[in-house]
Amino acid sequence: MNITRHRIRKQGGFTLVELIVVLVILAVLAAILVPTLIGYIDQANSSKNYATAQTVREAARAVADEMYANKDTGSKTDNYCIYMRQSKKQYVDEVFELAGVSRDDPHGVQDFKFLYSNSDGSDVIHAAQAYNYVVIDGTRYTLKSDGTWSTREESSPRP
Repeated sequence: MNITRHRIRKQGGFTLVELIVVLVILAVLAAILVPTLIGYIDQANSSKNYATAQTVREAARAVADEMYANKDTGSKTDNYCIYMRQSKKQYVDEVFELAGVSRDDPHGVQDFKFLYSNSDGSDVIHAAQAYNYVVIDGTRYTLKSDGTWSTREESSPRP
């Protein structure tokens, strides 16, 4: 009878204490790794959005060059404004197509506006914060005069 009990005890597996220790170790590792991984994901999304803003800017510049060639400013001045909410639909669609972004993505480009000079249509005018921006996923990326981007959260998503 002692031999049978000894065999059963030997084949019993892990004790409850050993299982709890393993679970605690896994929980500690998860608590350390999850915030780190989330930080990497946020950083990757931010980098992607900066790249998208720059791509939309270059696409808008190409469309402004086309507007300059066609002498179609769309305004009383000779400045070329590419504005998602007011420019001709063909120009806005062309910006989206050249940038390779979808209008239907709720986390994508929600608004943009760039103003180019009247000399040749290629120089961004850095006159005001109201111009030269892209809104992506609720964050406004504004082009500064030194060619870098500043960001700020939009208080409410634009239509």
